[in-house]
Amino acid sequence: VPFNIVGAGSMTQEMLDFVTYTGVDTSKQKLFDFTANIAGEVFDLPAGSMGWAIGYEHREEDGSFTPDPVVAAGETADVPTTPTVGGFDVDELYGEVIVPILEDIPGFYSLTAEGGIRVSDYSNAGTNVTWKAGGSWEPFEGFRFRGIYQVAVRAPNIGELFAPVVTGLTPLPIDPCAGANPVGNATLTAICVAQGAPAAAIGLIPQPSAAQINATSGGNVNLDVEEAESITIGLVATPRQVSGLTISIDYFDISPTDAIGTVGPGDILDPCFGVNRDGNGIDPTACALVGRNPLNGSLNGGGETLGLILQLQNLGTAGLSTTGVDLRVNYTLPLNSGALNWDFNGTWTESLLVNGRECVGLFGANCEPITPEWAFNLRTTLSLDDLVDISLLWRWIDGVEYERRG
Repeated sequence: VPFNIVGAGSMTQEMLDFVTYTGVDTSKQKLFDFTANIAGEVFDLPAGSMGWAIGYEHREEDGSFTPDPVVAAGETADVPTTPTVGGFDVDELYGEVIVPILEDIPGFYSLTAEGGIRVSDYSNAGTNVTWKAGGSWEPFEGFRFRGIYQVAVRAPNIGELFAPVVTGLTPLPIDPCAGANPVGNATLTAICVAQGAPAAAIGLIPQPSAAQINATSGGNVNLDVEEAESITIGLVATPRQVSGLTISIDYFDISPTDAIGTVGPGDILDPCFGVNRDGNGIDPTACALVGRNPLNGSLNGGGETLGLILQLQNLGTAGLSTTGVDLRVNYTLPLNSGALNWDFNGTWTESLLVNGRECVGLFGANCEPITPEWAFNLRTTLSLDDLVDISLLWRWIDGVEYERRG
């Protein structure tokens, strides 16, 4: 029944049935996990026994996504969605030790060292080794310094590997290749043509429609593992003078390499076209992440126009790093018929580098996730005779500003 939009009350249920549908997407994930471990104590040292643990784990992960046929055909938003399926498995061996070194001597109420190692063999990412080393020192009872250095890896998960690749939209008001901008600029013209613009369209390429361009995002089966080095140094205080009080403060420095993520529009456009968008960029790899309309050279069009290619990738050494301080204060006040507890948690983020761009206190296409400089929460809980808990959560998040760089 043809859809009639003319006249009040002209629509009928038959007309609505003609242009609407009930879509059903199907997503399946399967996990098989087998683990075996053993732990104990050996070597009675002067400060106590050395604790140890060893273990083995085997995991198999499989997933699939089947979109509704109407969605798969691209009939809802002119963006076809492809069914996907994939999986991987991993075998892991690990071991850990905790060694008490000194105890109950002047200046050393306790001194403990710890270490661990894990070897992981991924079917899709090869063999990787992670390890940690650290310890704690309690000069006197109730004040314990702790620190640990870790080398970690994370293999891409099912979603990151096999999520459907789809073409949607992202904001961009001005296309460096649009209008007369590339005319007379041989370098810029060559970039635009290499990205798929017809040579005859130079000087005639339209600006983005409604200040938006196509952007292609989704999973990437070629992802490698991400690695990270992290250092955490802190203090835990449980002073005997104040029963029920625990204070912990930790400085963290986390530096991933080849972190899995997506680049922002500016991370493609700046190195490709230059900060002035005049073609004086220095990175041909970034230029290859732009796919233009083969008919008119624009960044808009049907599914054949990829636009900016924002699929997940390993971001290299400049991908992501962060430093800051975590603080926690927990205090419980006993009452005649229960207790009153305050649990305060706060984080000061000193730095968050995303693709070499400082993003603390900023949000925008190039700064994800949104990270305020300061963030706190305080939960106050009243417990009555172990029967009823009444709690109030207060949360404060520092303001952030829009990152205007494109």
